[in-house]
Amino acid sequence: MKLANQTAFDRYSLIHAAVGYGVGVAGVPWRVALTWAVAFELLEDELKDKAPQLFPRPSHDSTVNKVSDVVVFLAGYAIANRGK
Repeated sequence: MKLANQTAFDRYSLIHAAVGYGVGVAGVPWRVALTWAVAFELLEDELKDKAPQLFPRPSHDSTVNKVSDVVVFLAGYAIANRGK
């Protein structure tokens, strides 16, 4: 069994979707939201190294996990903005 942060989808995927939903509900433009999501994924491993106490599992993310985190974030964002 692979560890969290190593597979495309893990128990933290729902958190990324929920944050995307919240950002969408808040009315953040999609380009800004996408920039935030990508920037977080690019900086996340460094944050885990410098402040591991902020993360429930501070292991580094695989590339496929980083990409899927952005995808589920955008899915949550899209759900929040459907019909607008």
